[in-house]
Formats: sequence, C-alpha cells, structure tokens
Amino acid sequence: MDKNELQSWLKRWGLQPSDGAKVLQIHKSKMSEYLSGTRKVPSYISAHIETFDNLSDAKATRLVKKRLA
Repeated sequence: MDKNELQSWLKRWGLQPSDGAKVLQIHKSKMSEYLSGTRKVPSYISAHIETFDNLSDAKATRLVKKRLA
C-alpha cells in the first residue's frame, strides 16, 4: 500500500486523516507521515485496511462509529 491508496481509503470512508488514525488505532502523527510519503505505510496497516474492507458495509460502519466515539 502506498500513500495514494491510503488517501483513497480515507476518501472512500469520508474520513479526515485524524479520524482515519483513530479508526486504524494509530497516532495521527504516523498517519501524517504515511500520507506525506515521509514514512512507508507498514504492512500491518495495509493488512488492517484489507481486513476492514472485507467487512460488510454495516459492520464496517459500526466499527468506524465505535472508534470515533
């Protein structure tokens, strides 16, 4: 996964980077580094996003809401 794919994932879910960091349970400074290309998106983040995307829309939406609460 590269920064463009991460940005697309955020856009697909209508998330700002800080909210995306909450959903992925990472620090917002790391999200910023991944999106700027300063740091490569690690494989565990890619795997987390892949798993998230395999959830039904209803389950994924509940998870987003829960992590943003």
